Amino acid sequence: MQRHPNYSEEQFYSTTPNELGMWPIDKTVLYDEVCACIEAGELSPKGFELLRLIVVNANRRLVYKYAEDKRDCIAFAFMEVLKYWGRFDPEKSTNAFAYYTQMAKNGFAKGWDVIYPKRYKGTISMDSSEGDGIFTL
Repeated sequence: MQRHPNYSEEQFYSTTPNELGMWPIDKTVLYDEVCACIEAGELSPKGFELLRLIVVNANRRLVYKYAEDKRDCIAFAFMEVLKYWGRFDPEKSTNAFAYYTQMAKNGFAKGWDVIYPKRYKGTISMDSSEGDGIFTL
């Protein structure tokens, strides 16, 4: 098993490529690397770095009130991408970039929902003398 690079917090969230020297990511390089990793059954350090760049750079357009929220959402997205990276099917599509970018966007949304959960859809929570009252308006 190959060892993934150790990053400091600043290096991990950096949007500049380090040893690969490429951004934007070449879709064919990503596709070839993902296919090789799927065949090998494990994610290579190069594949890890490509996926990290996708997640971090996909978040550049999103705006957060607090820097911690941004980092939490990036962490959720990266966790989702690493959890399901092997589900890409080269027989269905050759666009691995779109697949992982959408997966990262879904991870950002999941992270946001965990940080700022909505109690009940279509309701407003109002405090009352009897405790938590939920009233539908």
